[in-house]
Amino acid sequence: MLTDTKRNSWKKSGNFLLKSARSMLSRAFDVKPKTISSQYLKNLIKSETGITNIWLADSGCNYYYLDLDTVLDILNYDLISEREYLDNGRFDCDKFARAVYTRFNYIYGVNTMAMARNVEIRNLKTDELMGYHRANVFVAEDEGKLKVFYLEPQTDMAVELNGSSVELFEKKYVLAGMLDF
Repeated sequence: MLTDTKRNSWKKSGNFLLKSARSMLSRAFDVKPKTISSQYLKNLIKSETGITNIWLADSGCNYYYLDLDTVLDILNYDLISEREYLDNGRFDCDKFARAVYTRFNYIYGVNTMAMARNVEIRNLKTDELMGYHRANVFVAEDEGKLKVFYLEPQTDMAVELNGSSVELFEKKYVLAGMLDF
């Protein structure tokens, strides 16, 4: 049984480790965010995907992005995709997308990782609606140009968006809901 003294010691130590990890990870990945305006971000998403249902938590503020190689490197080492999927809302697609969204913002100061709400899952052959999903959409620099990417947070698979849908895992994912930055 843990004593209150031991429990409080662990609380302090755990928080110290989290603070240290933020600094360590940012330095290890050589994170150097670049800046765009909220209006530029909105216009980029609209022009590359046609999506207009975009919610910016920090409208009027700057948004910070990384180059694609850094994002992919972070995802490669990140532990979120290793988390076990638990149904009934315990740790499902919503939680995977939220964890990636939060991690990029909290640890790396990147706020161009959005949660894609109400992603339609459709049959590739019949276009029949099979269900709904939650994923991520992010902006990153690739080959000197800002691009928009779809991220499947359960597998860390990222695909450039040209339009509002992608084909993955023999299914079509349609960004039919809101992008929540």
